[in-house]
Amino acid sequence: MNEAQAVDRAHHLLRRGFGHHAEFRDGQLQAIIDVAVHKHRLLVVQRTGWGKSLVYFIATKLLREQGRGPTVVVSPLLSLMRNQVAAARQFGLRIGVINSANEQAEHRVIADEVRRNRLDLLIVAPERFDNHWFLNDVWNTSLRDSCGLFVIDEAHCISDWGHDFRLSYRRLLTIINALPRNTPILGTTATANQRVTDDIQALLGSTMKVMRGSLVRDSLRLYAIHRTLSAAERHAMIHQVLSEIKDSGIIYCLTVDTCNDLAAWLTEQGHAVAAYHAQLDNQTREALEDKLLRNEVKALVATIALGMGFDKPDLGFVIHYQMPASIVGYYQQVGRAGRGIDRAIILLMHGDEDDEINGYFLKTAFPQEEEVKQVLKALKVNVDVTLWELLRRINISKTKLERVIEHLVTAGIVTRSEGVIRRLNSNHLDMKLWSAILERREREYAEMYAYLQSETCLMQYITSALGDTTSQKCNQCAACTAHQPIFRSEYMHIVEQAAAHLTPKPFAVELRSKLPTGLKLTDLSRDQVIPRDRRTVMVLARYADPLGQKVSEGKYQLNRFDDELVDLASRWVREYADQFWGVRPRWITAVPSLRRQLLVPDFAKRLAQRLGLPYRPMFVKVLQTREQKTMQNSFAQLSNLLGSLELDNTPLLSPVLLIDDMVDSAWTLTHCAALLEFAGCPAVLPFALASTRPNHHARSVKSGSQAPSS
Repeated sequence: MNEAQAVDRAHHLLRRGFGHHAEFRDGQLQAIIDVAVHKHRLLVVQRTGWGKSLVYFIATKLLREQGRGPTVVVSPLLSLMRNQVAAARQFGLRIGVINSANEQAEHRVIADEVRRNRLDLLIVAPERFDNHWFLNDVWNTSLRDSCGLFVIDEAHCISDWGHDFRLSYRRLLTIINALPRNTPILGTTATANQRVTDDIQALLGSTMKVMRGSLVRDSLRLYAIHRTLSAAERHAMIHQVLSEIKDSGIIYCLTVDTCNDLAAWLTEQGHAVAAYHAQLDNQTREALEDKLLRNEVKALVATIALGMGFDKPDLGFVIHYQMPASIVGYYQQVGRAGRGIDRAIILLMHGDEDDEINGYFLKTAFPQEEEVKQVLKALKVNVDVTLWELLRRINISKTKLERVIEHLVTAGIVTRSEGVIRRLNSNHLDMKLWSAILERREREYAEMYAYLQSETCLMQYITSALGDTTSQKCNQCAACTAHQPIFRSEYMHIVEQAAAHLTPKPFAVELRSKLPTGLKLTDLSRDQVIPRDRRTVMVLARYADPLGQKVSEGKYQLNRFDDELVDLASRWVREYADQFWGVRPRWITAVPSLRRQLLVPDFAKRLAQRLGLPYRPMFVKVLQTREQKTMQNSFAQLSNLLGSLELDNTPLLSPVLLIDDMVDSAWTLTHCAALLEFAGCPAVLPFALASTRPNHHARSVKSGSQAPSS
């Protein structure tokens, strides 16, 4: 097929899919010809909504008609894959998807279709190339040498400097470098500035062409509220927007807790909304996406789990409840809106909590140097070890250990296969690069603040930050029109309603559900599973919240918890005990500490007096141990406790309120609860003043609600 034939055929396919009057957008046809006819390596950097997937769909048809093998599309998110599947079917493409959402049996059916050359396009998550079965039984045997086109969707993920860098993407370099030289490669992204583009070219070869278009989105009306808003004000502002705008849209939040809380409150106000985040199962998320696509909900209140690739042409607004970490991330998210309509509202708000949340994400983006040193010291060259063996040897959390191992695998220092980790050499990680990247991300966060306060064109600010130096003033954003969103008088009372809703309420944290292999809570433990009915802790406050700071002040400065905390605890135990535990306490005891011996018992005694219940000391600390907060994984945390506590009294044979000041790993409360129960106490009701977990998956409880399930 020559170029002229390919041009005619591409136009025919476009019009068959989109109607007789359909025309390619600027650059689309050239990109198709580059990969389908000239077999180039091409990086396409084009605005959100430009139609990057259209390029590889039509290119796939042309390549298949030339007798080439199937296209392989590496795609990072399930929501993106679902949209790609729906769009590809418009062109009559036979598609397969292999990811974590479908069953192994379905994987094998798709693999058989690949072997028989019955698929035109295979969409896979990048993590599939780490899977032994996929790599050996599908890729190496059926696809590596026959792949007609290799597509890296959201190609910025392959660059260390990209806003959404993923190690699984970086490991694709080995796959790409093993492809036949005449295999065309297409990378697509909307969020690659010059530094990221240069990095991708360096990684994929100097022969890779770059097609960069204008990033301006004419349909977007950008608004940014300069001043910091309280949570109640932001709740009310969103209520106002939803009440006045006809279209459906997305409301972005930084955390799962915020999504759940905001969605619940908006539902109470009569809005058809739902929370969407990665803690929901795939089936639920897919159902929510479909509801938004069909306008059966007004909005999804979402984390970035609903991001890249979600395609709803008539999406009418995107609101940010909190400020994202970078301009490139912000552009990616607001780019969901206004793809098939002339006007979409984009509103950015921010709160006092944004710096702390984004700072946490920034701090945990890469492993700490000390963590890497611990792991490398524990790994001997050419000696096999399992993850659980490493956790026993070093004081590092399982999550952090997994992250370090993933970086070591990517760097070629270790291998990991079927649960076995092996160090290959004495090399070390380049942590200077991490420092440089973190410094860059701090500057990107500062750019977001500058955008928030900008009095020049907001669209021009965004596109310039992304490397588009050709853009002009949009003449329609808040800065260009000197128009800022304001609260209308008829909505002012909603701020008070929202504030009442946001008044602190107790929430649930679960005790541990399973013991680390080889450890027992007591000599009487029969198994490793902790019964479901004794896992729920009632928690007074999140450590980072104002109430949590009052707990911190009492523990670390005053050595006494304020009477306000006693009053609140007594009120909440009376009001919520049945909902949390199904029974009410009949007496109270406290978790002891050698460092602050009187602190928690003093609080427990005052609470017992307020509730009219007896207080009985039950535990004695017989062994000085390191503070639990310095223990980083379950094995270390429980090992640090075992043998350090003993019962020093006979428990009353009725439900007991067991009080501790802080809950993080929850092993202390789990251990104490087990000691009491094995001594004959019929029910232990755990209570903590504050949770220090950065992501505790807590559930707030309201009056009249059901007890939280595990």
